[in-house]
Amino acid sequence: MPTAPVPPSRSGPVAAGRLRGRFVVAVAAALAAVAGGGRAQPADDGGADPLVTVGAERIGRGDLDAALRRLGADALPDGEARRRATALAIEQLVEERLLRGEFARRNIRVTDAEVDRAVAQLVAQGRAPADGANAAIRARLELEIGVRKLLLPQLDEAALAATFAK
Repeated sequence: MPTAPVPPSRSGPVAAGRLRGRFVVAVAAALAAVAGGGRAQPADDGGADPLVTVGAERIGRGDLDAALRRLGADALPDGEARRRATALAIEQLVEERLLRGEFARRNIRVTDAEVDRAVAQLVAQGRAPADGANAAIRARLELEIGVRKLLLPQLDEAALAATFAK
């Protein structure tokens, strides 16, 4: 299957524009790779060609199937709705890989204790089962906490005022 390499994120508006362009190419290549395959079947990617690569990270059919299940789109029949859901799933997977790469580059770490606190909050709000969260929810929480750690230090009063003034 064809792959579309996407380099790790770099800072700056020019780099962001190039990254967006490569992102679009990566999504288009992945969509083309799965378009003829009909409905995705759960499979172990064990060494199979990735649908997309993001830096050194591979996004394979199993990743796509899991993302479609998470979106509740795994049972959609073939057609436009399934293609849109597949595009969204690939977009989310690429964004997740780019964010995790940026976390590594900036040495941003999320501890198990931080994820445990977030799970406890969800349980207290009735948004997670009393016995805690599964691995997928924990991974999503880890990503959200990492994004907060990435973005919050960049927000100061002037930046917030400028954002909300728009």
